[in-house]
Amino acid sequence: MLFHLDRELLPGGITGVDIFFVISGYLITSIVIRDFDKERFSFARFYQRRISRISPLFFLVSITILAVTAILYQDYDFALVGSSLAVAAVSLANMQFVFLPGEFEELPFVHYWSLSIEEQYYLIFPLILFLADRYRGSRKSLSIFLSIAALLSFIACIVLTEVDSEWAFFLLPTRAWELLAGCILAVMPFSSKGDNSSSVTNSRIDALLASAGLVVIIASQFMIHDNTGFPGWIVAFPVFGTVLVIGRPQESRAGVAERLLSHPVAVLIGKASYSLYLWHWPVYAIVDYELITMPYASLLILKIILTVTLSVASYNWVEKPVRSSLNRPERQRLSYLLFAAGTVVMLVAGYWARSTYSVNASLGSTRKAEVAFNEHNLAPKRLLAGDSNESMDGVGRNEIARERPVNRHVPGVSDHDLLPVPDSKLDKERPQRMAE
Repeated sequence: MLFHLDRELLPGGITGVDIFFVISGYLITSIVIRDFDKERFSFARFYQRRISRISPLFFLVSITILAVTAILYQDYDFALVGSSLAVAAVSLANMQFVFLPGEFEELPFVHYWSLSIEEQYYLIFPLILFLADRYRGSRKSLSIFLSIAALLSFIACIVLTEVDSEWAFFLLPTRAWELLAGCILAVMPFSSKGDNSSSVTNSRIDALLASAGLVVIIASQFMIHDNTGFPGWIVAFPVFGTVLVIGRPQESRAGVAERLLSHPVAVLIGKASYSLYLWHWPVYAIVDYELITMPYASLLILKIILTVTLSVASYNWVEKPVRSSLNRPERQRLSYLLFAAGTVVMLVAGYWARSTYSVNASLGSTRKAEVAFNEHNLAPKRLLAGDSNESMDGVGRNEIARERPVNRHVPGVSDHDLLPVPDSKLDKERPQRMAE
């Protein structure tokens, strides 16, 4: 959040997602393994937990942001918001930003890329654990398999960073090793048995390792930046630091790291972290978009106040109560129905925004060398060549063409999203005429 607020405040704050992936892998895998041990695991129950944890606030923030940007954003920018909402609804936001050219800080759904990677991962990983448990694979063999997969993913991350850092940043195969690092910790067969002196010694070693891990994480926040070679091999430092902090089998945890991370303020931030994460980026993006001329200090204060207020309110009034309600076993069907309904609403709303507020030629239309607007036989013809720049004013230009009247032709294709824009009725009626 500090990194997004101002990159100079915490240059390595971009590694927050990497740290989160390790924690997520550890936590979710621990829950699944515990269910396996008690012979009560079910895919339906697993995904019900995911839905109750992720979806309610996800839908609330998404629809709220769509409504706000509909009022404040220009047509073309709002169309891009719609397309990013639609792909986020089906957990493909990371794929959109792989193909987006240039900067896209004004988009309020950019941060959904990490949620998409996480959901893509958890569509696959529980099945791997299930098969390993079903065929009686040992924890040791499973940890070896996961370690090999993590190593391959890490190598792919290093190699692809050199080729195209944006692909390495946004793709699951180059990010999976971070989630797998946490998963391996949860799967590894630790043993804490031994005499009292051994336990005391192990506890001291564990506390020392955790403190060292915290130092590595903190140092990474100031030594890592996103200007060169990121993610790449450098991400191994915050990931390894996180492994040291959370990957200890001892029950006695009274070191410096534990005291710091169990402080009430830290615990409160941790509990509300999902709300904070979902709200902070859209608040920052919209405030910058609408109030960019405000003094810098005023912008920072406004962003912080809005983010904290929205996060605390949504955590207490939406996230906690709705999650508790939908997570009940008897409400499994209801949770799936609400998830399906919310996904459909986001898809429809996003596609509507994209197709309504962006004028764009489809690939089929460009092969015919025409996309026409208006049908006035004797009206003058106007052709404005361009791709994304042409699309930015497309809706307004069409309104002007309707009032004049003018036959307007759009040959350009914007590459700013993955959603196709359907040909208009006129496109289908006039190919032969335009060819002539």
